Amino acid sequence: MNNPTDQRSTPQLNPQQLQAVHHDQGALLILAGAGSGKTSTLTSRVVHL
Repeated sequence: MNNPTDQRSTPQLNPQQLQAVHHDQGALLILAGAGSGKTSTLTSRVVHL
């Protein structure tokens, strides 16, 4: 089961990144600079699905 508090699927993400991981209302565009955690956020989002 997907548990939103499971730290394995959300490693060291900030509140904005967690919001993107748990977004469930259609498409989501993530814009951010280099080194901001986009890949970690998207990877966690896929795991959360």
